[in-house]
Amino acid sequence: MKRFFTNDVSLFIADILILLTCVGGLYLITLKADLPFKTSTVNSKLIVSEILLNEKNINAGDEIISIDNLQLSQMGGSRTLS
Repeated sequence: MKRFFTNDVSLFIADILILLTCVGGLYLITLKADLPFKTSTVNSKLIVSEILLNEKNINAGDEIISIDNLQLSQMGGSRTLS
């Protein structure tokens, strides 16, 4: 009977550890990588609508054409963010 109790406690501890790991993972998902500004779409273009951090090279109203060399559109005359 004592052996059954030991296995039951170890399974309960394993369940608690798995639950804590899952809760920690969900928390990390909420902290996912994000841009330092909010965006909106105007006429099928991605526009900076609000700056969240103090960025010197980004202004509200700028059109985003690429991020880290990933082209979002082929429109010319716009600022490229890096």
